[in-house]
Amino acid sequence: MDGRTINSVNEQIVFNVPDLFLYRPNFSRREIVIIHSAYIVVWISQSEDIAIKFTDLFDNHGESEWFDTGAILDFRSVTIPPPYSRAVHSRLECGTWELEVLSIQYETAWWQCPEQPETVQAITFPVALNGGYYGVPRWFPEYTSIDLLEEKRLQKTSPKFTILLWLYISEYCPQHRVCSIVQRVAWNDTVLTPLILIKYTGHIHIQVTLQNGSIMALATSFKMPLQQWFRMVFIFDGNYWNLTVDYGDALQYQLYTDYRYDDSLDILYNDTGGMTVFGGTELIPGFKGWIGLATVYRRKVVLPQMVPYPEKDLAMFQYVVPEWPDDDCHDHFRFIEYQTYLAKVWLTKTIQETTCYSPILDVQQTEGFLRNVTPVCNALSDPRGYSWLTNDVRRMVVANGSVSLERMGEIVYRKAISFLDAHFPYTRKSIPFLKQASCYGNHDADFVLSSLLSNGIGVDINEVEANRHLVHAVMGGHKLSILALGSKHVHELDGIPQDLEQAYGYYKYVADQTQQDKEDHTDGEVRTETVYLTDDHVINQQTEEDGDLFIWLKHQANQGVVSAQRDMARLLFWGSQGIQRNLAEAAEFYRMGAEAEDPAAMFDYGIVLLKGQGIEKNVSEGLRQLDKAADMGNPLAQNALGWYALQFEDNVTSAAQHFKKAYKMGNPNAAHNLGYLYQTGKFPGKKANKVAAYRMFAFAAYHGQLESGIMVAYNNIRGNPVLARSPQLALNWARYVAEKNPSVGVLLQKALKAYRNGEMNKSVLYYMLSAYAGIEVGQFNLAYMCEEVSRDIAVVFKKNCVWRNYNLSTDREIQFVKSYSFLKMGDYHWYGYGGLPNHTAAAEMYAKAAEKKDAQGIFNIAVMAEEGMSLPQPIWRILKIPKSMQKHNITLAMELYTRCVEYYSSEAYIPCQLALTRVQLIYFWQKYHSVLEILALLTLGGIAAELVLELCLQYLGMQEDDIEN
Repeated sequence: MDGRTINSVNEQIVFNVPDLFLYRPNFSRREIVIIHSAYIVVWISQSEDIAIKFTDLFDNHGESEWFDTGAILDFRSVTIPPPYSRAVHSRLECGTWELEVLSIQYETAWWQCPEQPETVQAITFPVALNGGYYGVPRWFPEYTSIDLLEEKRLQKTSPKFTILLWLYISEYCPQHRVCSIVQRVAWNDTVLTPLILIKYTGHIHIQVTLQNGSIMALATSFKMPLQQWFRMVFIFDGNYWNLTVDYGDALQYQLYTDYRYDDSLDILYNDTGGMTVFGGTELIPGFKGWIGLATVYRRKVVLPQMVPYPEKDLAMFQYVVPEWPDDDCHDHFRFIEYQTYLAKVWLTKTIQETTCYSPILDVQQTEGFLRNVTPVCNALSDPRGYSWLTNDVRRMVVANGSVSLERMGEIVYRKAISFLDAHFPYTRKSIPFLKQASCYGNHDADFVLSSLLSNGIGVDINEVEANRHLVHAVMGGHKLSILALGSKHVHELDGIPQDLEQAYGYYKYVADQTQQDKEDHTDGEVRTETVYLTDDHVINQQTEEDGDLFIWLKHQANQGVVSAQRDMARLLFWGSQGIQRNLAEAAEFYRMGAEAEDPAAMFDYGIVLLKGQGIEKNVSEGLRQLDKAADMGNPLAQNALGWYALQFEDNVTSAAQHFKKAYKMGNPNAAHNLGYLYQTGKFPGKKANKVAAYRMFAFAAYHGQLESGIMVAYNNIRGNPVLARSPQLALNWARYVAEKNPSVGVLLQKALKAYRNGEMNKSVLYYMLSAYAGIEVGQFNLAYMCEEVSRDIAVVFKKNCVWRNYNLSTDREIQFVKSYSFLKMGDYHWYGYGGLPNHTAAAEMYAKAAEKKDAQGIFNIAVMAEEGMSLPQPIWRILKIPKSMQKHNITLAMELYTRCVEYYSSEAYIPCQLALTRVQLIYFWQKYHSVLEILALLTLGGIAAELVLELCLQYLGMQEDDIEN
């Protein structure tokens, strides 16, 4: 426009880029450079006399004065592939033949960086949360890549991550003001970033922790959807976060909020510095509902539109159906509503004795059910003529004016279980009643129905329906169902994936309630006892209130025999050996023992007086009894005095002194209490010390203290500075305590009582239910009954009753497994039960039986060794056989047979001794056979010489006689 001519010049410029950036590493150049981003800067200056360094362009964040003088400015991004995706550099230099081969091998090798755990699939199977203090703890693995570790370090105060959740909320927070969806906590319970909670109002609460230790929290203005699956995406990027909730049948509706923190705030974030818990913890309970899926993208932002909709056949859509059980139960609800209406009409009508009025028929005619029908009767209608359920509806209406579905569920469940008790394994009549009771919210019915559907008793196996009933019961807090779901996650059963941390959450929930359940007296509760059907001596010790053993003990106790008084009180207080709990009668026997100056009875009597269990509460007399028992050296009483001083007198110094005295006497309860003082920092003159507390808890747990067992589980799932995290050990302890719950004891006692009374099918029913809950003794006894006692019933199980349950019973810590189970599984593997023989698996089972000092197990291993079978080293390590002894099969067999003889077993002594003698003779012959052959020849030669000499002498004697003649 100003008349100037613009000359255009095309010039090709060649960039000299170092080979390090362009080519993949090779044998002679192995350095790796990773380039995250690269740009080409185009800059032309009008000044010819200015020399500019390339680096000057980027001084002061690109604000160089030289850059501003440019006539043409431009940027172009360049993509440089990862190191091993780049081109191979041609080898121009001449080298030796060996170098050429090495170079070719290096360049043609398949180079791959180790996979980094950048995306964590935290939840893949729906987690049932019933509002309790439990959830699924996850620990994210550390990166091994140096670059990712550096990136993580830089993000410590400016985090970047995405949490994707699929949630189904049935109730926001039924019993608390706030409940947890996602928590991040350290081993010492310090709350970390982020904390995603839901308030009882349905609003989401987002909380972060800053570098200075302060907390910042915000709440959403909208509420979460209820009674439907929805997707929640939480994105954190530097000092900014946003929350997106998509809901509706096709995710057509959306809720959104975001927040940006001040740039001066440094957020504290380290995703490997603690555990991420989905659901509740000991600090904050979980919401009521399900977590279907949970994915954590650890270092990147993933927008909701980038996340695909999950497949329709996923477990969360199969087991958690919004319309279930309403559709299946609709007819049952209508029936109860109708019967309630009829009962109310019947109750409010004025019935005249002189009339033949039928209120039910009147209602039916009024509502149009029946027309032009005249009632015919001779007297007043009698409710007893109606069905049993109708009568129960009428009774409730008369008593309360309405019908309780919970109560109806109990009535229908009892009807169903009575059919099962009498006619098991025939379930045709009971299953409809169980389904109806389930509709009314009875979770005992859900549990029984789930077991029948899973085992295929009277119905086809239906794992989806079985698991659906199971998770329905879990949501109601049904302890046996929670144990069953935990067991399925441990053993990967019935379509449920193995997940030890998810199983831990379920077991921990039951374990937390077990001690209190044992303390609370309810009708029908008994002590959980392990009684195997192969232990005749233990079975013979079982009794009942009218049993000979119980009557004899009671007679002895009334005669003043202290040991009998102690046994009677124990049986009645805890409900042991088949006896129902009776606290009042137990307290009376405690009193008798206390009057006889028995220190143990004084302690027990003092406790029931303090708590008012079965007797009127009398604190002063209870303390007097405890003081007397403590003075007589009873450690339980010493600990109890410390407990009272701590709980009721707030005298920590006195409590600690009592606990220390009792601990020195080896009392595990005192160790637990000392652990509590260390944990909470209440020990006089000492700061909180969770490590010292753990040592006390571990001592107490290994001596049978259940609450310490919970604390050992708690510490192992978290870890601490001196304890490596161990989900397996945490699971073992949580399961051990949970299976002591009285609900398990009731089930096992019913099974054992039926067995002792000769009701074998009923016994199989209750052992089946206990086996379904994952109880080892239930699995063992069910397998034993199906194989040895009631073989006809074994064919009713569509799943293998024998092999499956013996196998499950062995998949536990070895101290809880009956050696008989190891032997059985060893035999099945040896003979190829249901498949080909597996001698290695058989040897492993026999070795475990031998580890438990079972002579049959060591005998079987000895036979295998004698036959020259090659067994893996882990088996010899279990048996502690040195390698020097493994070189010769006969010497190995001699060692094993010798151990077999030394094991205390009267039945095995003779077979083991005969086998040992045989191999000793074989060993002696193999070692000295040459000498023995020579000796044999010499012996035979000596005998022959003697015979010749004898014949010669006889011949000479005959010759002399002839000469004389």
